[in-house]
Amino acid sequence: MGSLAYKNFTDNLRITDSLLKIESKYDDPPHVRDKNTVEGLRGGAIVLMVASFDSYLQELFKEYLYI
Repeated sequence: MGSLAYKNFTDNLRITDSLLKIESKYDDPPHVRDKNTVEGLRGGAIVLMVASFDSYLQELFKEYLYI
């Protein structure tokens, strides 16, 4: 039996990875016309990573406090 917190965390990281794969198709640094798109993809990936880790920690503590 695995941790539900860990499963949710890894699922969210796969979504983050998908954003970064899309972002990697753009030049670095991005062309002016692509700047907003690239910054949005990067920013979204960062926010999702941080939120996923925060959620993971909260869920993990709940799982182990109630065992």
